[in-house]
Amino acid sequence: MGTEPEAHGGQDEWLRARQAADRAGVAWKTWTSYVSRGQAPKADRRNPGTGDAEWLPATVDAWKAARPGSGRWAASREKAP
Repeated sequence: MGTEPEAHGGQDEWLRARQAADRAGVAWKTWTSYVSRGQAPKADRRNPGTGDAEWLPATVDAWKAARPGSGRWAASREKAP
């Protein structure tokens, strides 16, 4: 928390939960579940006006890149010849 938006392209770069979920390629409800269980990255800040959690695009991108495959789909891909 406390990351300055100016270093990341301006305040309009902050992603709310729905935007972060879209960027991560998961459903919004999945993202919010991940957040509540500590499986998604910790929010970079709380919006000063609303108190909503917000993430920088780079935070979501890094999480997505490091995220292992999920569910049966990933398991079936690993077993393919």
